[in-house]
Amino acid sequence: MKVVSIVVPAFDEAGSLPELHQRLTRMAEREAAYRFEILFVDDGSSDDTIDVLRALRGGDPRVRFVSLSRNFGHQAALSAGLDRATGDAVVFLDADLQHPPEVISELLRRWEQGDQIVNTVRRDSTHVSFVKRATRRGFYRLVNAIANVRVQPNSADFRLLDRQAADGLRRIRERARFVRGLIYWIGFRQSVVLYDEDPRFAGRPKYSLRKSFQLAFDGIFSFSTVPLHFATLTGAVVTLGAFLYAGYSAYMKVVAKTAVQGWTSLIFVVLILGGVELMTLGILGSYIARIYDEVRERPLYLVKDASEVTEASSEET
Repeated sequence: MKVVSIVVPAFDEAGSLPELHQRLTRMAEREAAYRFEILFVDDGSSDDTIDVLRALRGGDPRVRFVSLSRNFGHQAALSAGLDRATGDAVVFLDADLQHPPEVISELLRRWEQGDQIVNTVRRDSTHVSFVKRATRRGFYRLVNAIANVRVQPNSADFRLLDRQAADGLRRIRERARFVRGLIYWIGFRQSVVLYDEDPRFAGRPKYSLRKSFQLAFDGIFSFSTVPLHFATLTGAVVTLGAFLYAGYSAYMKVVAKTAVQGWTSLIFVVLILGGVELMTLGILGSYIARIYDEVRERPLYLVKDASEVTEASSEET
């Protein structure tokens, strides 16, 4: 009997976990041809998440959990679960029930048909604000325009990976992680399942605007060098403009015998050059910061507690 590991990152999701477990249990009963393990990753929660997980573990031997020493972020929590997943297939699923557990059945059907990675794509939801939908679309358009991988618009970290694909993803240990991009980078045979995103079951959204922008920057800088080329191009354009203006000034002085009134234009040029220089330094700094993170070789996460420790554990890598 094949084993399916369901990896569920959870940060302050105590209110959602019992309902999620019940729905996963009903799904597992319908999919009797498979044996399931449900691996929760407590990403440094400050509520009763870990107590709820211990209670679920006590009542269901399929449940396992790992508790991280602090909040390392959603992408690191996915990696912590992947490192401990032992199944023939691994399913990533958020704990807030916006990813319907019932869709896992469709992911399994696609896997049975030979797809090694089954991604999910959200349909537009009426409960999602216009601003959030617009920013999502803008982000995916930008990433696909400049990155060296193509990320499916409106995709989510809700997907199935077979063991070969999961092992391939697990080998990638870079610190600035954008799992949606890495999924397409590793290749393998992939397909897409559409789903309707449900409203959050309990609690508040954990992805603040700052975290959303950080994830967007990680996606762009991890898979594209276009910002560096953009800085070079901008510098070239400004330099050309400076030479043209210098030529114009010389012409007005020598030929037209008219002095160029210079204070306003000088301030304008100084501000433009200063802005370009600062923007270029910022772009270079973003890449250098990622290099700095990599050469320090700090672990992706640290484990505080776990229901069990497997040989596959790699919290120190």
